[in-house]
Amino acid sequence: SGVATSIRVLSFGSGQPVLLLHAASWFAAHWSELCSYLKGYRCHCVDMPGHGLSGAVDYSGRDLRAYQVELFSKVFRELNLRDVPVVGNSLGGMTALWLALDAPELVSRLVILGVPATALPGARPDLILSLLSVPYLNRVVLALPATVLTSRISMWNALSASANTTLSPELFQI
Repeated sequence: SGVATSIRVLSFGSGQPVLLLHAASWFAAHWSELCSYLKGYRCHCVDMPGHGLSGAVDYSGRDLRAYQVELFSKVFRELNLRDVPVVGNSLGGMTALWLALDAPELVSRLVILGVPATALPGARPDLILSLLSVPYLNRVVLALPATVLTSRISMWNALSASANTTLSPELFQI
């Protein structure tokens, strides 16, 4: 199968299970404050592959979607989870969407925070996020002040042009 990496999962609380998948450059403990508010839930916070204390993965030549679905199906089995809510942020949202589409018996509900990377056909990477992957240019981008204009630019690919122009300016106030 080719799925051979270790995945760390931090679990908090007791009650109904929920799986939380973080964004790129985060790690599982980022969810700890949210988990403290989720009374009656057993929160399973996953360090995504290559993040936190999970093992690294060489994605070269792999179908990323198939790999993530296979890997996280194994995580569900190891945790004895089935038909549970999944919360995903950005990269985690992309993985959560793929799981819901390709292994629907595992996911009862989805909560997606932020833009779910490029999970769906036709989606394009966010321009600002793409620039963050370019050495040296990434430092310039991170040094830019957050403005209404930069916020709108970062939303451009996530929404249609018409939806973007009709959004309330209050959504972009910094």
